[in-house]
Amino acid sequence: MIKLQEALITDAKIITEIKKEAYNDETRRFGPGRDGGPTGYDSIEENKRLIDEFDVYKILLSKQIIGCFWLKKEGQYHYELEDFCIHPKHHNKGYGKTVMILMEEMLPYIKKWTLGRPHYSVRNQHLYEKMGYKKIGEVEDGFLFLYEKHCV
Repeated sequence: MIKLQEALITDAKIITEIKKEAYNDETRRFGPGRDGGPTGYDSIEENKRLIDEFDVYKILLSKQIIGCFWLKKEGQYHYELEDFCIHPKHHNKGYGKTVMILMEEMLPYIKKWTLGRPHYSVRNQHLYEKMGYKKIGEVEDGFLFLYEKHCV
């Protein structure tokens, strides 16, 4: 069973390893994108900073951390979803969909969700669209796709 829990500083090492595996898997499948792909994800210190400054959640399967994401508050009823990733060995099992449902249930007062994903992040784009997110634009010359979802 999937559960979400706030990440602790002591989770930074495993979160960093999961991000490395997830982003490296995406790079192998779809190419590095612009400027070699994302940066900072492979730094334990950067992930500690994120845990300290933002609402970072670990994704648990039983008691094992299999993924993470963090939320950035953009307004009273608006959050931006960042760095949503699940270890590649747990892909294609419906966990991404479950996490997004749990995330929205955890914060039922949020009326607007936003996120941005690189154009090559095809698997994630499919998930977001399936979950009701609409592509609203592109920035950085089409490199980054912007999505949003309005909840009632």
